[in-house]
Amino acid sequence: MGTVWVTADEWFAGGRRIGYDPEHARTGDAGVLKVFERATPAAGADAVWLTMLPGFPDGSYGWAQVDHLLPESLGPRLYVEPIGQGDSDKPRHYPHSTAGRADLVEALWRHHGVRRTVVVTFDYSSLALLELLRRDLEPTIEAVFIVNGGLYADAHTHPWQGTPMLRSPLGVLGARGIQRSVVPFVKGWQQARMYARDYRPTDAELTELWSALTRRDARGSSTTAPVSCGNTAGTRTAGTSRRSPVRWTDRSRCTSAAVPRTRTSTGRSMRPANVFLRRRSSRSQAVT
Repeated sequence: MGTVWVTADEWFAGGRRIGYDPEHARTGDAGVLKVFERATPAAGADAVWLTMLPGFPDGSYGWAQVDHLLPESLGPRLYVEPIGQGDSDKPRHYPHSTAGRADLVEALWRHHGVRRTVVVTFDYSSLALLELLRRDLEPTIEAVFIVNGGLYADAHTHPWQGTPMLRSPLGVLGARGIQRSVVPFVKGWQQARMYARDYRPTDAELTELWSALTRRDARGSSTTAPVSCGNTAGTRTAGTSRRSPVRWTDRSRCTSAAVPRTRTSTGRSMRPANVFLRRRSSRSQAVT
């Protein structure tokens, strides 16, 4: 059983919403959207930041209990909330993409003057990290830790009650329904068996997860139902970002209006893995 040290309200109260212009990938008061971030101040310009990229569907709140356990001496930390999740805006028919999420991370790095960082990802945000590594721009990514993430966008299998169900019309309808009230949400998640076999989340944990998911008018909305296309959700991988325009290949469709038709690349099958990468000069070493 898990312990809730930080509630959703406490987590979001400790951060802020800032303006963001996705068209030009920059932050500012004049941004057309508002995105949530939670950051601790840096002690110096050369400090090594810890950048935490979230998974689906819990967003940045998924790191709340982890953050509680991290020592203050660890250094500056940045928690990113993608558009459509948590306390960030949830615009209708937004063109979600891996490249777009990478753009947001870069914009926040520039906003905070990050020069060096270690990046930790969970779930689908591993794809945004791979796009950032491909761009090889500032800041310097000293090391990465990929938790339960995929290295290929469109070659993963999932339990039928997870991504395959959520991509179906029935799954979309069910997802909308269980978001309307916390009671069916808790029961639905407990029955879905989305956690490890020997782990059973408490009602308190799932209640806080529901609170995080339904912020910003997401409750019961047809455009913000927690529908995931897994690691194919909104994916534009290497060679398909706006910085390197190459014709996309349309290989997946999501059934939620919040995640419209998306673009993916092809790749060989590889199971999700925990991967640690530390850069050594121009070479990298991976440990799985």
